[in-house]
Amino acid sequence: MSLGNLQYHYRSLDLLFAALLERVLEQGIARVSKLAGTGERPDAGDIIDLLLTDHDDPHLVRLFVEIWAAAARRPQLRRPLEKFYDEYARALATIGDGGPLAERRARVAIALLEGSSLFRSGLCGVRSAQVDGVTRQVLLELLI
Repeated sequence: MSLGNLQYHYRSLDLLFAALLERVLEQGIARVSKLAGTGERPDAGDIIDLLLTDHDDPHLVRLFVEIWAAAARRPQLRRPLEKFYDEYARALATIGDGGPLAERRARVAIALLEGSSLFRSGLCGVRSAQVDGVTRQVLLELLI
């Protein structure tokens, strides 16, 4: 896509940023929803495995590192990022018992997922099967 075409469809960086986050969230929620295709509650372990698999892709992790950096430098870009994480937390909160702390626990799980993505993708360290196993177990304990 040419720069002119991009600027025609997204008149500002804020609009492009919001569209990008919306698309990433839609894709993630669609993948999680697909696990529940039978109408039954999806297995929490399957959902965690899916989320961890997303973090295997160094290109996707790099994209989020850039998004975090852009939001840190430009306050007007924070709102789409906050909206993204609010919706992400609400979706993850449905995995467990739905108690009063479910969304708070989901936010902690997201922080763990996002932080571990730097190591799992190889951007900031070496991936370890042992650490992956502990990460998965901690996420399960947080969400169910």
